[in-house]
Amino acid sequence: MELRVKPSDRFDKQVLVARLAADLTQVELAARLNVSPRTVQNWEANVGTPRAKHRRAFAEFLRSLDGVAA
Repeated sequence: MELRVKPSDRFDKQVLVARLAADLTQVELAARLNVSPRTVQNWEANVGTPRAKHRRAFAEFLRSLDGVAA
């Protein structure tokens, strides 16, 4: 799957698109970001606001995908 995350996308869509592009489950993504699987579920359901440190971790995750899904 091609990674098509745009800065203008809502965070919930960014998380879902990136997770699917990386072929990860919610549990696997949670482990990579050092958050609970419930947190990833909430993000994808647009529930709550991610903390700054989690947004930074997600941004790093997106950068790691840059060469994988172009």
